[in-house]
Amino acid sequence: MRVREADNAADRDAVAALRYDVCVREFEWPVTGADHERGRLPDPEGTDDATVLVAEVDGELAGTIRVSYAGAAGF
Repeated sequence: MRVREADNAADRDAVAALRYDVCVREFEWPVTGADHERGRLPDPEGTDDATVLVAEVDGELAGTIRVSYAGAAGF
């Protein structure tokens, strides 16, 4: 397994697709902000300063996490 920062638009798009697959399709959560036409669940507004990490297994996206630091949010 390799964990790295999602540091480009393609990574962020893959993360949004994975979130949609899990949250909307698998768990069937009624998620606000989901793009049902494209099958994407993008980052919520106001999280531009967050760091998004991706976990890959054999080069395939296996998981993701968004990390927000309190200092960046003014706490």
